[in-house]
Amino acid sequence: MLDGECKIEFEKWYDEHEKEYEVGVSGGHTGKLHPSREWGVIEDFFDSVGLKIKFLISSNGDFLTGEIVKIDEFIRFNTKVCDTRPEARSAAKAKANELFNLRRESK
Repeated sequence: MLDGECKIEFEKWYDEHEKEYEVGVSGGHTGKLHPSREWGVIEDFFDSVGLKIKFLISSNGDFLTGEIVKIDEFIRFNTKVCDTRPEARSAAKAKANELFNLRRESK
């Protein structure tokens, strides 16, 4: 899950955009959405703050953890191969959360 400044900013962003997703979430943001829909919401949030997430598929069909592309720099973190798309999404979300928080700490 998201934590620190990233979680705070996501919750503000989600409150402003919740109607776009046609599903209200009570008791916490994205906690009751289907995992695929939750991923879309998370991806939209990171897009809005300049962190672009995409996945690569290795030649043997395994999912790489993906890569995050910031507008001003290119950061890859595809050293770990994941067996499933949900595992790759979790790894990408954790890395995006880490990068967001690091970027905020350095400001």
